[in-house]
Amino acid sequence: MQAISGIDIALWDIAGKVANMPVYWLLGGCRDRVEAYASGGFYQEGKSAADLAAEAEAYRIRGFKGMKMKVGRNPSTQTHRRELIGNAEFCEVEPSEDLARVAAVRDALGPKGKLMVDVNCAWSPAMAIQMGREMERYNLYWIEEPVATDDIDGSAEVARALATPIAGYETELGLYGFRELISRGAVDIVQLDLAWSGGFSEGRRIAAYADAHHRMVAPHAFAGAVLLMASLHFAAAIPNGLNLEWDQNPNAIREELLKEPPRLETDGTVKVPERPGLGIELDRAAVDRYRVG
Repeated sequence: MQAISGIDIALWDIAGKVANMPVYWLLGGCRDRVEAYASGGFYQEGKSAADLAAEAEAYRIRGFKGMKMKVGRNPSTQTHRRELIGNAEFCEVEPSEDLARVAAVRDALGPKGKLMVDVNCAWSPAMAIQMGREMERYNLYWIEEPVATDDIDGSAEVARALATPIAGYETELGLYGFRELISRGAVDIVQLDLAWSGGFSEGRRIAAYADAHHRMVAPHAFAGAVLLMASLHFAAAIPNGLNLEWDQNPNAIREELLKEPPRLETDGTVKVPERPGLGIELDRAAVDRYRVG
């Protein structure tokens, strides 16, 4: 499916160049800019709540209207549903520490800043409901992937119990999988990944089904520069496009790959390139530098 996704994105880029139109116009062209949020707030050994707040403050100063941070590494609760990569004890925190981290970021962003938390499928439904209720005081924009992707009933239970919207699930594939999440009430905000779920062609079908069920779409875009720009075109093209995820972690394949990288505007949005296709040009030296195989 990932190979199909990449080919599909490339073919839409070619179609745009043949038609002399940007891809987002070929797909529908609902807006020419999309609000972006800073995707960061990762766990790190020695990184305190104050350090996390400073990170959030830096995003706010740069012009981002929102930030997403990680929560959920709470294996001591014995409800933890996901193996930690590498060292099992790496960055374990108590639930109270996660709540303190969220509180610190809320203070840094201010009351109007959009704050999202990403659990990465780590909680049980009961734990997600408990933590979700604790975090309601911080006015979260969404809680992302609170439970395992295939626990559709569990996610629906969490969505019914909480006032905070539930977003997900980036690892789901194709219209069939997202149809189940949407129709069974497991998500309030649909997060497909164009590079995993079938590219623009399948993404359009998922977005249309979400729109028919009054759901917004916030594409997951945590990879390289091509996916970031494809996700920008996609969010600008669909009527229910919500925002653009902009990963803030060091990533040479995102930061060095384009001759003209995207830019955050003063209003917190990113303009969609008006050039044909995806409107991007790869830096061939960077391609050669990071080529594998």
